[in-house]
Amino acid sequence: FLYGATQIGWWLVLRPIRDRTKVTSLRSAAEIDSGERVYDPSAPIADAAPTARPVPMKSSFVEPLPPTPSTPPPPPVPAPVIQASTHPIQAPTPPLPRPTPRAPVREPETAETLVRKAAALVATGNYEAALVGFVEALRLDSEYVPALQGKARCQERLKQHVEALETYRRILAKDRRNVDSLRAVARLHMEERHWRECLESVEDLLRLRPNEAAALEMKGDALTNLGRRPEALAAYEAAATIDPSDANLRQKIEEVRVDVPSLLSRALIASANGNYTAALNLFDDILEVEPSNGNALIGKAVAYRRSGKPQEALNCLDLVLGVQPGNSSALLNRGNILLEQGDLEDALDSFDRLTQLYPNDEEAWAAQGEVLAKMGRNEDAQRAFTEALKLSPGDEGIQRRILELEAANAEGPDLLEELIHVKGIGRARAKALIDAGFHSPEDFAKATPKSLMAVKGVTRKVAEELLEHFRATMAQVR
Repeated sequence: FLYGATQIGWWLVLRPIRDRTKVTSLRSAAEIDSGERVYDPSAPIADAAPTARPVPMKSSFVEPLPPTPSTPPPPPVPAPVIQASTHPIQAPTPPLPRPTPRAPVREPETAETLVRKAAALVATGNYEAALVGFVEALRLDSEYVPALQGKARCQERLKQHVEALETYRRILAKDRRNVDSLRAVARLHMEERHWRECLESVEDLLRLRPNEAAALEMKGDALTNLGRRPEALAAYEAAATIDPSDANLRQKIEEVRVDVPSLLSRALIASANGNYTAALNLFDDILEVEPSNGNALIGKAVAYRRSGKPQEALNCLDLVLGVQPGNSSALLNRGNILLEQGDLEDALDSFDRLTQLYPNDEEAWAAQGEVLAKMGRNEDAQRAFTEALKLSPGDEGIQRRILELEAANAEGPDLLEELIHVKGIGRARAKALIDAGFHSPEDFAKATPKSLMAVKGVTRKVAEELLEHFRATMAQVR
């Protein structure tokens, strides 16, 4: 307080007096001539202490140089007037301590917030992480429809079609009028080629949206694949009426108007009569309209096989199995062609699949028995023929094959010993010959050098020795 009062007195009283005195002194000094003196150095100073020995003053006056004119100083800057505060000066208060930041309180997750986060992951294409989010949302609320829809879409994107169908059915169980779910179910059935289920789903959709062109087109596709071509034509034409600019619909209408059953009948008759060129042309006409027509592809394969083109026949059958992996006719024909070509392993694979899928098909068991017999697996072959005989008890051909195998099994040890004693045949070659299908002396007598040389380790000389030995044996028997 004292310091502040002193400063105020200085600025308000003493400083203006000093400034005025200074200005007056400067003006007086300017008016004194160079030879004038304004004081007497020898005059005694009143009240001054006496000196011990007065020193005489000597004049040492030198004429000073004339004073240089000086510019007057700038006027003084007026001092700012500071008004004295009536309040006492307080010491500055120390700053308040900053509060320690507290962690934000997280709100508990809800099904809605989890669905929003999962939807953001779907937008980035991260379907696996999004699926986890939707599942977590359903854990909190198992009936939350947006979570079910998101889960189904993610499963569909991840090719989990069975799981996606189940999720869409859960949605439809809650809301039968959910159009998006009906569309998705129909689409998934169509991708899996489940045409009856696809047709049912599309009809449910059309009850809600009878003028939806895409649904009508899907109905036409299902009816076409079910062989109901007149109904498919009506569905396509209804869709074209709603969307006349769709060129794909016009193409389907032209294709469904072709009388495929009539063409297929004519092609099968031509193939049975040996007119394979005409049959193949008719099958091509059908496949131009319906590229995945299984009956046309199988008929074409049979025509190729009969005309001596087994590889082309196999190509047609592979196309059928690519669309219908369990097609019995395709598997049976493929196995028979491979058996004729000597590819026993692949032929057996086809027949094994056939007997697993259709255990009541006696042709499949009989074909499997033939392959096993040619591979030298007589016991397995006999079991396969026995299964075929159970399904067709009166089949004389199967009965004859079982008797032949029983006889071969009875002669097996004697034949093995006889082979071992033939010149150039050891135990390993003898076993290989029996495994190759030579089970009796009659088989060796009917063989050719080429067929014997097909067995590993049998040279031309050894084959000739075998033929000579067994033909001589058969001649003695006769």
